[in-house]
Amino acid sequence: MTENDHKQRAIKWLKILRSGTGQYNKFICLLHKEIRKGGLSFADIGTSREELLEFKNKGREIDARKLMGFLRSDLKRSDFFTERINKIRIKGNFSFEDIGTSREEFSSFF
Repeated sequence: MTENDHKQRAIKWLKILRSGTGQYNKFICLLHKEIRKGGLSFADIGTSREELLEFKNKGREIDARKLMGFLRSDLKRSDFFTERINKIRIKGNFSFEDIGTSREEFSSFF
């Protein structure tokens, strides 16, 4: 593969990250792999380390919202979902509103 091939693949992963995905870790790893193999810099593909950090937070928010949907539909697993959501919410410094719920609704699942 040429440097240009790696650059095109890195740009492909970057587009997916920019569109928003809960699988941010997977695509950030793929992006880093192409950057490393192609001998590229973040600037070469039009991004920065700061933007990659933003993808993590955006992905966490997407994950928390998705898990809220699961929590609402599967009360048998509420302990699992509430624990995961709370970890993500704290790590991402999200309010309950940021993840599509309220403190009252979230508390009702305990």
